[in-house]
Amino acid sequence: MNELIDQILAYALSEKTNRPSWHTSSRDSPLLVSKTFHRIGLGHYYHSIHLSSQQQSLALLAILQSHPDYSPWIKHLSIDSIFESIADILSLCPQLVLLDLSLDAPSHVDLAPFCTALSTLTSLSSLTIRKPASVYLTQPRVRYVLSAVAECVSNGTWQNLREVDMPFKVSSDDSASLASPAALGGMLFPALPPPAPTLAPINPNLPAALPSPTSPTSPGPITFLSQGLSTLPNLRTFSTQLPTVWNEVLLTVSKNDKLEKIVLGSASAPVAPGSRRMSSGSAMPPRVGGVMLSGLYMSEAKKHPRLVDLIKAGTPILRNRSQTMAIRPGLAVSASMPCVTVGGSTSTSSSSASASASSSAGSAAKATATEGSGSASASAYSYPAAASTSASASASNNVETLTIPVSWRRRSSLAI
Repeated sequence: MNELIDQILAYALSEKTNRPSWHTSSRDSPLLVSKTFHRIGLGHYYHSIHLSSQQQSLALLAILQSHPDYSPWIKHLSIDSIFESIADILSLCPQLVLLDLSLDAPSHVDLAPFCTALSTLTSLSSLTIRKPASVYLTQPRVRYVLSAVAECVSNGTWQNLREVDMPFKVSSDDSASLASPAALGGMLFPALPPPAPTLAPINPNLPAALPSPTSPTSPGPITFLSQGLSTLPNLRTFSTQLPTVWNEVLLTVSKNDKLEKIVLGSASAPVAPGSRRMSSGSAMPPRVGGVMLSGLYMSEAKKHPRLVDLIKAGTPILRNRSQTMAIRPGLAVSASMPCVTVGGSTSTSSSSASASASSSAGSAAKATATEGSGSASASAYSYPAAASTSASASASNNVETLTIPVSWRRRSSLAI
């Protein structure tokens, strides 16, 4: 009986964002049915948590501090901003397997504790990094957080990562410097005095021996992160937006032999935090549409077979739309295939083809073509012909001449 109640409450208490406004029942209503429902369903209630305000994060922190036994229940955590209490929450949830975070953070929040807390999430298997439109990757505070994420990926702390989603356009930042926390301290926390040369960095979990900010060739946090992703032993899926121009971030990630697919989304349909049910165990948002191989980025990506194969495995490929063209008198297109001529002489390329046509007022012209020694009837083709058909038409003695290629499948009579 308890197993049945557990399965029912697992569905009833899952995080739902499509609850109608007129719905009077709250998400925690099943917990008030009885003590049995409360005991069984409490773990499902805390399984997936979405924090959208500082008040919510403070309330969750107070609950976890008063009930430490609730912490192992939290598996999925989504945060809309790096609030001041997020660092303490992460340090209390070492069993977290899915983290959905935003690079946005209030200016008064000290980011060093948050970056330190990231290194405690050793069970993380799915990571989503979001960037609001008002946040830029060149901002010092954003680079500080990305550097901490890249360090956790590179040093093996997050070696269990299987899915990484960055739903924004990423680009190489090789020419940008990856400043250490000590170098960024003055920009991040102006109230703090500048560190002395003999002092340790602000955050000891970040490497102090990173390339010097004055070096023009030192990698930036995005490049550092892509290099770390290329060595993750369990990475299977990497998702991001299709870049506008060519850069080597995806190429670097594709060097991971364990990677199975790259999912490229579109910027026209962004996915906001908490917009999907987190009970599925995956941070990957639904992707709509596909990419065209003739695009600016994909044209350059074709030079790298491994990268193209991964993109095809995770992203629908759109075919180029065929263009149609009406056949008009005076239009001539050179024929590159065996073809037949309606209303004129027969034109052949590699084998002979002949056609005879008769026309009358109010009726369509019909042609019969034979190639080699075989002939058969074929279905009618509409007029005007498509642009993919090699055609030539000329007005001579009020007779239009139409040249079409002989179909390799229907080497037979053509009705026009």
